[in-house]
Amino acid sequence: MASWDLVDCLKDLPGQAEDRWPYAELTQSRLAQLMAPYGVFTRKVTDFDGRRPRSYRRQDLLAALPHTER
Repeated sequence: MASWDLVDCLKDLPGQAEDRWPYAELTQSRLAQLMAPYGVFTRKVTDFDGRRPRSYRRQDLLAALPHTER
């Protein structure tokens, strides 16, 4: 999932991300800071139109979830 798409989805959540930032103020850079301790990092992926957005792999995101939320 492209990092900008993930940020766009998360911005509508109430509350704060890890008690650091309101979700409404989340940016791609802040999301990367939040994900790094879980070993989740972006990768450059080539889209069908040739763009290379920074993206998260689904399996990495799922692995970072607490077991009870899967």
